[in-house]
Amino acid sequence: MDVVGALPKNLHIITLDLPGHGESDRNPSQDLSMEGQANTVHRFVDAFGLDQKPFHLVGTSMGGGIAGLYAATYRKNIALLTLFCPFGTYYTMKAFLEGRNMLVPKTMDDFREMMKINSYQYKIGKLKVPDKLLYCALVERKTHNDFLQKLSDELTRKEKWDVLQRRLGNISAPTHVIWGREDDVFDVSGADILREGVPNCRLDILDDCGHVVTVERTRQAVAVFMNFREEVLNGYKK
Repeated sequence: MDVVGALPKNLHIITLDLPGHGESDRNPSQDLSMEGQANTVHRFVDAFGLDQKPFHLVGTSMGGGIAGLYAATYRKNIALLTLFCPFGTYYTMKAFLEGRNMLVPKTMDDFREMMKINSYQYKIGKLKVPDKLLYCALVERKTHNDFLQKLSDELTRKEKWDVLQRRLGNISAPTHVIWGREDDVFDVSGADILREGVPNCRLDILDDCGHVVTVERTRQAVAVFMNFREEVLNGYKK
């Protein structure tokens, strides 16, 4: 299920393709650092005038780390912040610590391993994906391997693993962290790091769920997301 499609229709939602993802360009010469991508988001916000009033910023995985850095840097722009299993807390870098690179699969076996690392439901056999579909996804992904390799090289630099963790105290917006308990990419222990480091932080851990929370637990993720949003906004009204 598409998480955006599962959200209430009255929300004004803008989805941004980060560099190299979705329909955005894949230019290996771009600044792909977390800080550089947070600045890219800021240029987008500025270009479309989205900073005229504070907004709810949401990010997942690498995008979650970028969203967190954005919220720590451009504090006045953010009314609420939601992070799904975000990148950027040192002791959570599970896949990288074990020497696995799930960003640049070259064979079907690599791609299946990437799926297992990202999806707990696929790993235990509850999520079935036909090999034909996996092969098509692999072929599409391999055409962008140069870009993905540069991005992977940036993310796997150890001095960058705690890039978000170092800035947590600068986040002032009410923050919601949602994490899958069986996450094999970024260990769920990162959730406690964020809860302790961000002054106003709510935490929801979803059981039987891996890294792709919005895919594996779409309805539950939307439910806790909306509950957080409504609690905070109702609190403002009072």
